[in-house]
Amino acid sequence: MPKFISREFCSGIVLSSVGATYTIYALTRYPLGSLNEMGPGMFPVMAGAVLGIFGLAVLASSLIVPGTRISIDWGPFSYIIGGLVAFAILLPLFGFIPAIAVMTIVVTFWNSTASVRAKVILVVLLPALAYVIFYWGLNVRMAPFRIPL
Repeated sequence: MPKFISREFCSGIVLSSVGATYTIYALTRYPLGSLNEMGPGMFPVMAGAVLGIFGLAVLASSLIVPGTRISIDWGPFSYIIGGLVAFAILLPLFGFIPAIAVMTIVVTFWNSTASVRAKVILVVLLPALAYVIFYWGLNVRMAPFRIPL
């Protein structure tokens, strides 16, 4: 047993927990059917079980072979959470194009090595791409722009 909690140990815990959750959810909500006539719950149960087994394998290997220590860099994490919060606040007020633009600006602040040109390209292209994909391609009719009154 390692003296510290490794990255692999945490990954195994997360994978097996997510797999078990999906399996239990699918078993309680959807009929399985049989192997000849599979029901809607067969794929989620099998996918969750495979994910749980992989998680247990990663967890077991982390107990045998020492892994790498966990080090969390809180800077990028806080910028990503800040971008998501900004998006959630601005979406109903100003529409999805300004919300995506502001979210992109907030998230790119943490990367000091990226040039201003690259950041401006991202701020212009991501909302445009979202507009094309969601508004035209998927026909999701959210307001692209909104003026709060």
